[in-house]
Amino acid sequence: MAVMRLRRDKYKGIDYKCIFDAKSGFKILSPIVTILAPGPKGEKGWDLIPPKILDNKKHNTILAVNYGVAIAEEMDRPDLEADIWVVTDSDVTTKPWFKHHLENFKGMRCFNLRVIDRCWKNHRYAGPYMQFASKQLMKGPDIHPVTGIIRAGGTVSCSTYQIIHHFAPKPTLVFIVGIDMSGDDYFKGKNLKVKHGPVWRSVHCFNGVIKLFREQKHIIIHTLSETNLMAGDKEFHKLVGAEVTPEDVTKITEGFMKDRREMVRSRGVQERILTP
Repeated sequence: MAVMRLRRDKYKGIDYKCIFDAKSGFKILSPIVTILAPGPKGEKGWDLIPPKILDNKKHNTILAVNYGVAIAEEMDRPDLEADIWVVTDSDVTTKPWFKHHLENFKGMRCFNLRVIDRCWKNHRYAGPYMQFASKQLMKGPDIHPVTGIIRAGGTVSCSTYQIIHHFAPKPTLVFIVGIDMSGDDYFKGKNLKVKHGPVWRSVHCFNGVIKLFREQKHIIIHTLSETNLMAGDKEFHKLVGAEVTPEDVTKITEGFMKDRREMVRSRGVQERILTP
């Protein structure tokens, strides 16, 4: 498709770099990362999200997907302001809320090429962007990631999870919030003209990626809100429920960081100090 050939010489005003280009400098600083999605069930988990800064160090990087970028402003939650905004569906650029956040978001816009193309055509917004190619597909239970691309088919949240896999320090602790994988509601209003049904068809693709990265033993992932992902997996869902407190999440993060430091020391590698 023409959009996949988008180049600087075609759209001279667009400022974008590929995340897989070593010269882009794209990276996720903290080993703790949260994917913040706009599902209505996520609201119960917002207070469980680890703080972004702790002891003057970058403690948690927040990657918002789609309308999740609006949570900080529209729900008066400055603590949930995203560091990186990920969008993979070009139709999102037509939503009534999109232009405002496109022009005012203070973090890094990490969009695929189709979205960047629409941002220019619909809004004449020239960036800067970090871009990536979304390659189809994950249709079955077998997931085969390819270096240098992001596999499509598992939703924008799954693409974001793959970005974390590629660019976060290893090992990585990931929390997800608001990835309901059901219905068409946002935390505020509805995603109009979309009919996903009670269980999204892409659940099995996302599950496949979660299982693959778990087998590789460099990503630990927990959901902080109800989701159709990983049904029946007690470890994945253990931080969901009325009895769960921020202190429970703190114990998880502290245990992870302790194990991580010991792992780094055992390898004889000096741990890099992470700063905001």
